[in-house]
Amino acid sequence: MHPDLLQRLAAPIRVALERRLVAAFPGAALLVGALLDVAALVLLGALLAAACRALTPAAGSAAPGPAGAHARVRLAAGVVAAGLLAWIVRHPGMQLDSLFGRCDHLVLCAAIGLAAGSLSPTWRKTVLATVSVRQGEPRGRRSPSSTRRADARVRAPGAVRRRRPAASP
Repeated sequence: MHPDLLQRLAAPIRVALERRLVAAFPGAALLVGALLDVAALVLLGALLAAACRALTPAAGSAAPGPAGAHARVRLAAGVVAAGLLAWIVRHPGMQLDSLFGRCDHLVLCAAIGLAAGSLSPTWRKTVLATVSVRQGEPRGRRSPSSTRRADARVRAPGAVRRRRPAASP
């Protein structure tokens, strides 16, 4: 299955549309699939831009509607962003660059921007720095002592290996 949550949800529509287009253009089956993926990203990007523009109050203007409405929108965007981030982490693509062709990643970016858009620049930098800091070691990474042992085995050509003196009893 495709790791992209939104493409999984839209798969029945995409398959039906792809069948019709391949029937109309039988020699371009691969091209039709690729164009549908690009068209989905472009359409989703345009819809997200319009939605974010509508949900974000203009700078320096009095926000229409109740004062807490924008706070609720930011909170909802944060919840959506957290859920999509959890999905993307649990369902990674085969390559890192596949992330940029995922619809759920595009929605994640828009939700993060909407949630963090009302923060002051200082707070935005603080949040980004906090999120960017690597917490602990990645899975599968060796301990410093095992790394030193592995580095000791791989030496430059012509390097002399020193032996440790035997420990006295």
